[in-house]
Amino acid sequence: MKLKGIGVVEQNFEKAIVGVVGLLLIGTLAAQFLFEPNMVTVGKGQPVPPGQAYRPVEEAAHSLLGKLDPRAADSLVPEPPRVDLLAQYQAKVRAGVAPRPRIAMLGPSVNLGDTVIAAGDRAGAPIRMASLPAPRSATVQGYAATIDPVEKMRVKELAALLPAAQPYDKQWVSVEAVLDGTALKAALEADPDGEAGPARAVPRGWIDNSIEIIGVQLERQKLSTDSMSAVFGGLSEIDPEAWGPAALVPAPPGAADLVGELIANAKSMSDIANTLSVLRSDPERIIRPEFFSTIAGTRWTPPTEARQAEALLGGKNPVDVLRDRITEQERALRAVDRRLAEAGGGGRRPDGGHGGDGGGRPSSSGGGGGGPASTGRPRTNERQIRQLETQRETITLRIADLQRQIDTIESGLDRTRRDERMEERFVLSNPAIRVWTHDLTAEPGEVYRYRVRVVINNPLFGRSGIGDDAALKIPVVYGEWSDWTDAVLVMPTDVFFVTGASPRSPASGTVTAAAECFVFYYGYYRRATTSLEPGDRVRTVARTPPNLATFNEQVLAQRGPGAIPLQPSPRIESDDRELMDPRRPAQTTTREPQPFDDMNGLLIPAAKEIPVVINDIFLDANEQPEIGIGRATGNRGEVAAYFRTAEGRLTTRFPATERASSLYRLVVASDLQGQTQGQPKPEQTKQENPREMPRRESHGHSDGGGGGGG
Repeated sequence: MKLKGIGVVEQNFEKAIVGVVGLLLIGTLAAQFLFEPNMVTVGKGQPVPPGQAYRPVEEAAHSLLGKLDPRAADSLVPEPPRVDLLAQYQAKVRAGVAPRPRIAMLGPSVNLGDTVIAAGDRAGAPIRMASLPAPRSATVQGYAATIDPVEKMRVKELAALLPAAQPYDKQWVSVEAVLDGTALKAALEADPDGEAGPARAVPRGWIDNSIEIIGVQLERQKLSTDSMSAVFGGLSEIDPEAWGPAALVPAPPGAADLVGELIANAKSMSDIANTLSVLRSDPERIIRPEFFSTIAGTRWTPPTEARQAEALLGGKNPVDVLRDRITEQERALRAVDRRLAEAGGGGRRPDGGHGGDGGGRPSSSGGGGGGPASTGRPRTNERQIRQLETQRETITLRIADLQRQIDTIESGLDRTRRDERMEERFVLSNPAIRVWTHDLTAEPGEVYRYRVRVVINNPLFGRSGIGDDAALKIPVVYGEWSDWTDAVLVMPTDVFFVTGASPRSPASGTVTAAAECFVFYYGYYRRATTSLEPGDRVRTVARTPPNLATFNEQVLAQRGPGAIPLQPSPRIESDDRELMDPRRPAQTTTREPQPFDDMNGLLIPAAKEIPVVINDIFLDANEQPEIGIGRATGNRGEVAAYFRTAEGRLTTRFPATERASSLYRLVVASDLQGQTQGQPKPEQTKQENPREMPRRESHGHSDGGGGGGG
């Protein structure tokens, strides 16, 4: 039945009301669970939910409590963390770049060329080093020369090892050896106990470009028996049991002792790094220190070069030998000049006249009407002059050639030294590093033998986490000692040789011995002879060449190192001879002397006589029987001289053996070379061109009057 007059809205109004009320109810319930509409405001703060209404009150209470009690406030404020920047830096340095020095691998070792990666993770294993290699080819050489007084003023420690007064004569020993840098690198990289052992090798990053030689050390043994008997009997025949205990040789005075400095002062890796940076600028001062400057005697050369010169040139430096030859050629040249002058070849006559003058010019005419006799030269004189001129030209060319040889040797040595300096910058890649050092404390007249080792910086020093071995706390690492060198005699201050002996005979009724004594003075040995009878001590006096001079050290200190001239010095005696520089015996060049004012007070005359006091007492002389004292069986039939030394030992001396010894030849050569020390070189005159001589007629006599005039 259709409802008339009622619309759709009216028909459904109740239903709509019920629906709206239901939605409002559901929204109200949802808001209660999803939102917090009941926010409260405490004081002047922001609104907060009811559950947090007491938090602002609590904070206000704490603030009020802090104002009332400062200690309570401190307890509520946390302490700021302490930051040790130095400790953090050192920890970073010790730890290295990577977190581990090795990469952990699973499985067997893998060989990548020369790099071995160990099996397993051994990062925590302690690090150890294998033994470092010993130097090879150790060579020893003894020297004797006069130290420049400027060196004594420059190095104060040197004075204790020199005589109290000039000349500062000094005997010493130098030792040279060769170190294989590649073997050193292999030893540093080697695992000391193998991969199966507990230790591991040094990481390569700690070795490359981080290793330097910081010291070259010597150890020596002294012969405990009579040194001169060993010299005459042969140093190679010394009984191995005759050597005394080994002792470390102190560093030369004034030398840089980096080993001692690092041991005393190094506290961290940065200390070693600073030392190495300074060392790399001049490594030669540690591994190859030059000897002190000398002013007389044989110049110092490295032991290997000195040994070669000794074998080939009788112990002289090759440059000295060439200079001696130049001196001989110049002497021959002066002789030719004199002969040319005497022959009339234009040279300067001894009397000051010129060759060719002859008191008047020779006449070229056939007559003269009773004039003076003709002074024309015979053809033999012409030939002689031409021969002398050719000889003079040949000698001049020889001198020039010898000088070129000297220049070549010296320039070659300079190149070798430069090459060695370049190679020293790469220690671990150089298979032959020459090293040497000096012993200035060796006693003259004694026999020693030496061995050498090198010292490097410790790549493990200052690092953490590599073990607790005591060796890791030392900033240096010592290499192994080399083999012992040959025995070497430190050149004696004075020595004598028995050059002859005569036993008692019915005719003479006396026993005599002849001795040659040598004393080292001003760079050379000075010889004197003496005759001995039983009970006589070996004493005599040696004489020095004229015009030797030492230097006034007070004046020298005021003028500085350049005050010592390298040219002839002014006269100090009235014999009209110039005092030559004692540092250049037998000079091969002459220069004009300096004005006297420039040298006034610098020179002091040296001693003219040197006492030789050895104090060995001559006892007797006799022909050696088949069995007797000393080396009788090896010198049968030879006359032996018997002495008691100053120490009370009885010795037997054989003249023939001593005259044939290398030591005798050496001191005799030194005496001969020292005889020209300080002497001026005779003036060398300039050769004038020979005058053109008139051609003599083939007829007539040289003493004729000229033919009568008509």
